[in-house]
Amino acid sequence: MRGIKYYLNEKYDFVEIKECNFQMHSSRPHLHNEISIGLIESGECCLDVFGQCHNIKTKSILIIPADNIHACHPENIDNWSFKMIYINRDWMTKNISHETDKIQFQYKVLADEKYSVIKMMFQNLEKAAGKFEVETI
Repeated sequence: MRGIKYYLNEKYDFVEIKECNFQMHSSRPHLHNEISIGLIESGECCLDVFGQCHNIKTKSILIIPADNIHACHPENIDNWSFKMIYINRDWMTKNISHETDKIQFQYKVLADEKYSVIKMMFQNLEKAAGKFEVETI
């Protein structure tokens, strides 16, 4: 289904999930106050971070630190699908004792088995959350 969906669970308000299927979204430079963890399900893009284009491919996982300006440019919108988890950095610092300012942008193409496990984790988070908003064009 073409469009963008957001998932949120009021009990776990420190995390939000976005699912984007075959739709252009945020191609202009922008940033998030949260730590972003993404999973590319299909397609490729140029992810512009710090003025450098990173070629992100299907089955990639990536992390974008909070407050890092970035822009995403899919190669083919009709083959572009990804999910993002946004984690509140204050919650992460408090509960995981991690210095969020030390998180760096990184990405990696996953082997099939690891990709399947991570994809299942994203799906389980979505099921626990429940859809709260759908954007379609």
